[in-house]
Amino acid sequence: MGSTNANPPSASSAGPATPVIQVPIDLHRLAEGLSLPEPGVAEVIALLDAGNTIPFISRYRRDQTGGFDEVAVRRIADAITRARQLADRKQTVLRSIENQGKLTPQLTKAALAAQTSKELEDLYLPFKPKKRSLAEIARQRRLEPLAREILAADPAAADLDRRAADFIDADGQVATAADALLGVGHILAEEIASRADVRKRLRALLEKVGQLRSQRLEPEGKPISKDAKHYRDYFDYAEHVQRIPPHRGLAINRGERAKILRVKIEGPADEMQAAAETLVVPEGHPHASFLAGCVRDAVSRLILPSLEREFRREITEQCERHAVEVFARNLRHLLLQPPVSGRRVLAIDPAFKSGCKVVVIDPYGTPAGA
Repeated sequence: MGSTNANPPSASSAGPATPVIQVPIDLHRLAEGLSLPEPGVAEVIALLDAGNTIPFISRYRRDQTGGFDEVAVRRIADAITRARQLADRKQTVLRSIENQGKLTPQLTKAALAAQTSKELEDLYLPFKPKKRSLAEIARQRRLEPLAREILAADPAAADLDRRAADFIDADGQVATAADALLGVGHILAEEIASRADVRKRLRALLEKVGQLRSQRLEPEGKPISKDAKHYRDYFDYAEHVQRIPPHRGLAINRGERAKILRVKIEGPADEMQAAAETLVVPEGHPHASFLAGCVRDAVSRLILPSLEREFRREITEQCERHAVEVFARNLRHLLLQPPVSGRRVLAIDPAFKSGCKVVVIDPYGTPAGA
C-alpha cells in the first residue's frame, strides 16, 4: 500500500518499443501531507480509479474509506491528480534526457526524488531543447571550446585577449577578440542560468525579501482616465511576494491587462549577485572578474525574468484559488439558508450596464408568472 503507479492501467499504443521508466507515487507521503490515514487514502484512490464519483464515495462508501466526508475525498482526488501529473512529467523529462544520451544514475535518482515541479524543472533545464538563443549562436560559431577553457582555468587561456584572438574567423561572424569573448559570455551565462543550485538559492532569496511592485503605466501629470481611477491604490504599490492579499493580487492583474499598471517583482540585486558568484566562481580563479560578469548577465537577463514569471504565476493561482473558495463558501451558505414560508419574496440582482433583474416568489415558493 506504500506506492501506486503514475496512472491507472491503459491500453498501450502501437509503435516502437521504448523503455518506460516507472515513477511510483509514495502513498505514505501523500497521506501524511493530507493528515489522513493511509489505508483510507488508498481505498479512495482505488474507488476513484474504478470510476466512482466523489459524492458517491462520500455518501455510500464511508465504511470502506473510514468515514471520509466529501471534503476529504475531494482533497484526496486533487492530491492524487497533482501527484500523477508530477509523475507523468518525471517520465517525460527522464525519457527526453535518455534520448539525448545524457541520463545518469545520479540524475535519475534526483529526478525521481523531486517533490515539486520546481525541483524537477530546475533539473531538466540544462537538457531542455532551446530556441535559437545568443548562446546557441555562439556555439554555432565554434566558441564553446574557449568557454570550457575559461571555466576550467586552462593555462592555454591565461591571456584571454590573446587566446580569444585565435577564434576570430574569416567569414566575419567573429570579427574581433572582443566578439569572441562576448559569445563565450553568452554561453557561460546560459549554463549558469540552467544550474539548479543557483536557481534554488536565488528563488529562496526572492521568497524571503522579494516584493511585487505595481506602478502607473501612464506618465505622471497626465489626467487619470475613468477606468484608471479604479486602480489608483496601485499606482505606487509594493508588497512582499508572500503576503499579497488575494483581492489585491487579482486587482493588480486586471490593471496590468488593462494596460494601466506596470507590474514587476523586485529582489535584492546585490545580494543575489553575491550568492550566485559564491556558487559559480571558485575562489582564486584566474578569470574571476570575467565569470562575475557572466553571472551578472545570467542573473539579470535570464534567471530573474524566469523566476518573476514563476512567482507571478504562483501568486495568480493562489489568489484565484482563494477567490473560488470564498465564492463556494458564500454560495454554500446561501443555498443552505432555511426557506421563508408564508411570505412573498422580492429578489433584486443589481447591475448598472444591463439593468437590474427582479424576481418575485409567492408564499408557496413559486416564481410569479410561472
